[in-house]
Amino acid sequence: MSGSATGHRQAISSHFSVRNALPGPRAWVNVFSFQPNGAIAMHFCFSGEYTPRSLNNIMENPTTNRYEAAKKLIEAAGGKLISMYSTATDGPGVMVIFDVPDPSFAPAVSGVVVAAGAMQNVRLVRLFTQDEIKVVRQHATKLKAAYTPPGG
Repeated sequence: MSGSATGHRQAISSHFSVRNALPGPRAWVNVFSFQPNGAIAMHFCFSGEYTPRSLNNIMENPTTNRYEAAKKLIEAAGGKLISMYSTATDGPGVMVIFDVPDPSFAPAVSGVVVAAGAMQNVRLVRLFTQDEIKVVRQHATKLKAAYTPPGG
């Protein structure tokens, strides 16, 4: 890793760290995970159904490799394809789990696929690691007293 990448990683880590709510010495928790190259990894789950046009194209060439197409697109966004599954619940479809260093690339990936007419009824969900969700829970505990529900 270059010196500037290391400095950038440390700056981001310092900026996006939060004080651990547990008592004790100054314990800090990173709310992002880092890839080996120093980039921040944010995991997303993309799911959707193939459009009729896509299904017809797949049936015409049943050995087509959609995994490679997904991998190429995600890598072009600087990300990594973690896993890919076929689904059949709401119609033939796909579920792809990937990470990208910049969260704005995730909806861009989704938009490219939808605009190409390949998928419909898509969902894009940000996934959180267990360490990240611990921080979310700590924030929720601190904020709970500030909220009044309807009728409360």
